[in-house]
Amino acid sequence: MTRDLIAFAISLTLACTAVTSLAPQASHAARSRPAGTAAPVADSATIMALLAGVTRGACPLPGVATGGQPGTAHLAALAKAGFTTVLDLRADDEPRGFDEAAAMKQNRLRYVKLPVTPATLDDATFDRFRALMKGTPGRGVFVHCASGNRVGATMLPWLVLDRGWDVEQAVASAKAGGLKSAEMEAKARDYIVRHPARR
Repeated sequence: MTRDLIAFAISLTLACTAVTSLAPQASHAARSRPAGTAAPVADSATIMALLAGVTRGACPLPGVATGGQPGTAHLAALAKAGFTTVLDLRADDEPRGFDEAAAMKQNRLRYVKLPVTPATLDDATFDRFRALMKGTPGRGVFVHCASGNRVGATMLPWLVLDRGWDVEQAVASAKAGGLKSAEMEAKARDYIVRHPARR
């Protein structure tokens, strides 16, 4: 065996030993976390990887993920990554392919429903959404509809008025996350113009 191969074998053995020795510490940290406290929310790159397969999955801000309809595996992964809340913008009669409420309970996720349609997207809906987002700062919230269209429109005022984003920056982010409806975008822009930003 050449000197380089011997060195590589030694370094690989040391790396594996180090990883193995860290595993009990990580388990102990999880066990010693006070009851009722959430795990730290994973970083944006990790969250994006967890959203693989979700239509228009995005992570516009740390601790905030968006997208279309998730599957049960996505919800379980988000819960393990430190997320605590799922905000569902779909109407009750929209098919999801599984019992979403039961999946939330199984993963100990707070399940909040705020049905949004082009007809119901009004000031009260924007107000409610902003209040809900204010109540989950940095705690890991996943907002979803079917395709990301309603998510993008509903988030626009929150991004601009509560997070201080430029309007066009927020619109670009919303469109990247699935916003397609010109009508819903117009409603969001109108709301932004008529409401003061929170300082």
